[in-house]
Amino acid sequence: MLFRLFSLAIMFSAATAQGIVPNDLYKLRSVGDVALAPDGSMVAYTISHNDGVGRPYSQLHVLNLKTNATSDFSRGSEKSSNPVWSPR
Repeated sequence: MLFRLFSLAIMFSAATAQGIVPNDLYKLRSVGDVALAPDGSMVAYTISHNDGVGRPYSQLHVLNLKTNATSDFSRGSEKSSNPVWSPR
């Protein structure tokens, strides 16, 4: 997740060096909802995309904090939001 956030920061700083143009807005992504697993081993989060006309959409990702492996639970422009872990 930190890598993705860092990538977004680099993309934004590169855009500001050249000036932001309206099409840059379609490239912006932001982290939305975040939920830590009850055992603290994983974090579920959403990333909001604004890469087309219409409303932005969010997609669910899960990061394993021990291995840094990320699982994506949405494909294409499928929407998902509000991650919640069930208690164990």
